[in-house]
Amino acid sequence: MSGKPTRPPVLVVGSDHLVRAGITALVTTAGYSSTCRAPYPVRADSQASMSSNPIWVFVPTLQTPEEAVDLLQGCHSRSVLVSPSLSPLWVWSAGESGIGGFVHMHEPPALLLTAIEEVAAGRRYHSPGYQRTKQSHLVRNDAFFRILSRREQQILAGVCRGEGDEQLGHALGISHLTVAVHRRSIRQKISAHNDRDLVRYAIEWGLHPFAA
Repeated sequence: MSGKPTRPPVLVVGSDHLVRAGITALVTTAGYSSTCRAPYPVRADSQASMSSNPIWVFVPTLQTPEEAVDLLQGCHSRSVLVSPSLSPLWVWSAGESGIGGFVHMHEPPALLLTAIEEVAAGRRYHSPGYQRTKQSHLVRNDAFFRILSRREQQILAGVCRGEGDEQLGHALGISHLTVAVHRRSIRQKISAHNDRDLVRYAIEWGLHPFAA
């Protein structure tokens, strides 16, 4: 018996039907034996009983940083993320999650096929866009500590929306004094002197509610 090794099926997971269908067509054209489509969200381990052991391709819409981290926590080494953002938080979160592949949605489709092939072979693949963000933002010794906690991200998002400590405390179910403590912690972490600095940081790192 001879011939090419059987390619694993690819399970494309996303909420946008057109994007999901487009990736499905791309992967099918590339010669993969089976391509499935599933509604989003689906965790990478939610169908662990599947005997086909597929490559998972996650195609999330642009979400809040908290949702991004939650999504990536469900990924594993046989998953490829088609990311809606190249912000430092997305790149850092993907690296921490152990996901097998990362490609930005606006990078050439051939890079997605390369990522799938590499992951199927047991290797990792991070696109040029991922590498650029990592080199420009995440090579500093203090990069890890510049990533804010979930609560700090919530506080920062509120600051970007112009909410005061009282309003933020009510929305998050904590006291305004606790909000003030978090705000001081954020400023110390990023060496910010005022709210304008906080908003600038939020935009740079993709933490601003309206950042792309």
